Amino acid sequence: MKFAEIQGERFEAQPGSSGYCPVCGDSVIAKCGEHKAWHWAHRGVRNCDPWWEPETEWHRNWKNCFPAHWQEIIRKSEGGEKHIADVMTERGVVLEFQHSALRREERDAREAYYKNMVWVVDGIRRIRDRPHFFKSLGPGKIVAANPMTVGLSAKGSALVRDWGSSSVPVFFDFGDVAQPEDAMHFAKPILWALKPQSPPELAIFTPITKTSFCAFFAEGRPYETFDISAALQRLGLAPASPPPPPPPSNRDALREHFARALNARARRRF
Repeated sequence: MKFAEIQGERFEAQPGSSGYCPVCGDSVIAKCGEHKAWHWAHRGVRNCDPWWEPETEWHRNWKNCFPAHWQEIIRKSEGGEKHIADVMTERGVVLEFQHSALRREERDAREAYYKNMVWVVDGIRRIRDRPHFFKSLGPGKIVAANPMTVGLSAKGSALVRDWGSSSVPVFFDFGDVAQPEDAMHFAKPILWALKPQSPPELAIFTPITKTSFCAFFAEGRPYETFDISAALQRLGLAPASPPPPPPPSNRDALREHFARALNARARRRF
C-alpha cells in the first residue's frame, strides 16, 4: 500500500519508517528497495485485504494522476467488510487499476461491492494481448462515427474474452507508444473503452485519450473525441460519400414554373 497512518495522519513509505495499516490497525513497515515502488507492508506475508495486489510502477503512475486524498480510500460495507479502493473521486466513483490476473468470481464480487466503479486494465501484461487486440481491431465493424465506436469479435482476443462480460466500464491501457502493426494510430496516448455487457459476439469499444479520461473523473470534463475519417481510412473503411439529391421530377418542375409565373404577375400588379 502507498499510505500508512502515523499519529493519525497518512504518510507515504520512507526508508526506516513504520506505521499502522489503515484497514486493520496492525503495524506495517516501509519497503523502500531499488526494484519496486516504495510501499508499506505488513510484517511477514500477511495481507488484511484479500483484494489487494502487489503494486507496480504502472499502478503508482495511474494513482498519481489523481489527488493524494483520493487514493487508497477504505470502503466499508454495512456488514463490516473493508476493502481499499485504488482511487475514489469526489463523486464517489471507484477507479480500480488491474495489472495481475483476476478470477471472474473476484471481479464480479468487486463490481457488486463498489457498484459505482470502472476498471483500468494493463493491456501489455501478457505478451500476446496487445497484438491480438489490434489484429482483431483491423476487421472490426464500425458501429458509430461520432464518437468513434468499433465492434470487435472476442474470438481472437483473450483480453476481450476475459473482460467482455463485466457489468461496469473497462478501459484497456496498451501503453503510450503506438506500434507500426497497430490497425489504428492516434496522435495522443489513448485508452480503449469497453462498453459494459457488450454482446458476446461483438464487444463494443470507443477510443478516448488518457488525458481526457483523467479530466473526466477529476474535473467532470467530457471525453475527447476523434476525427473518424483518418482512422477509418487506415482500416480501408472510409465512410461513403452522401448520395446526391434526386433530380427534380416533372411535377416539381411544373410546380416551380407556376410559382414563378404567379410571383411575376403579383409584381406587375403592384
